[in-house]
Amino acid sequence: MAPPAIPAQKGGSAVSRLFSKHTTDNQKTYVDVDHEHMPALLSLRARIAEAGMQIPRELVVNGDVDATLYRFLRARKYDVHLAFAMLEKSLAWRAQVGADTILEQPVDAHFTSVVRQCRPSSYIGHDQEHHPIFIERLGQLDGKRMEREGATDDVILAYHLREMEFMSQVVLPEASAAAGRTQDRTVTVMDAAGLSLSSLTGFAQRLFRVITAMDSDNYPECCHAIYIANAGAAFSAIWKLLAAFVDRGTRDKVHVLGGTKASKAALLDAFGPDLVPTFLGGQLNYEAVRQQWLDKMDAAIAQRQQHPCGKQVRRSWCWSKHSQAAATLTCCAAGCGGHADSWHALATHNQVHP
Repeated sequence: MAPPAIPAQKGGSAVSRLFSKHTTDNQKTYVDVDHEHMPALLSLRARIAEAGMQIPRELVVNGDVDATLYRFLRARKYDVHLAFAMLEKSLAWRAQVGADTILEQPVDAHFTSVVRQCRPSSYIGHDQEHHPIFIERLGQLDGKRMEREGATDDVILAYHLREMEFMSQVVLPEASAAAGRTQDRTVTVMDAAGLSLSSLTGFAQRLFRVITAMDSDNYPECCHAIYIANAGAAFSAIWKLLAAFVDRGTRDKVHVLGGTKASKAALLDAFGPDLVPTFLGGQLNYEAVRQQWLDKMDAAIAQRQQHPCGKQVRRSWCWSKHSQAAATLTCCAAGCGGHADSWHALATHNQVHP
């Protein structure tokens, strides 16, 4: 399968905005919903209320529940039954792997260093629409060294899980604050310079498959666009191997920019020189900016590990059968002298504004 070319911009469609009433007045969040898909969102809410399902705050980007539900709906072509099943399965997965508290857990400094050295990726800033921009240096991936250093599949997946929760809990809320609305999608630039078939070991392919599945199943529709830069002659063959692991919706967002000259022109046009690393033809000092983002991630983890009672405040969102949204904050009993403190706040049901 050949990677798709950059599509022409489509015209806008009539939308409705659903305002989340639990947000502050000076920073309302909303999700644009096509009129034709409004019934699906309302039906999904009803299914969640009927099931008594609680959605953890860590999954809800920027506190905007509607935007979160809408992402699951988009991922399942607005089929309410399939979207509900996807959300239900994802919540079970989050409980199994401890996603809600992963940023609070101790970090293995050695393996963290190994993964970061062998996979030199990073956020670098935001585009004009406030999408966070993530750089993935495919040609610099050193899977063989990770294997030699004992970085098992579980080690790498645990690190990636922290990355995704950092995105959901820190990166996207900050982007939303800058945008003045919920921003729950990122842009990824993949640098294929130096990438070869020999670098795609069985280990690397297996991790790509598992990580891709993790992201599409549990962080759906968080990708705005993927740009492949410096795609040489070998990339078409490599893409044939990798495309099978990528869901159709994400494949449609992949834009192959071509060789060095074409990639530089496209990236500079899209982001400007200040947001394009020097190795891609721009002016951004990638290593310096990358270190700043790694420090931010480490600070976010340290902050979450310093809750006074030793545990983070837990909060989940759910709808009652009486069309009210309930937000419940619970301080875990462990580490609190055997006592659990709970705070309950009721917010009116999200209103529909045509």
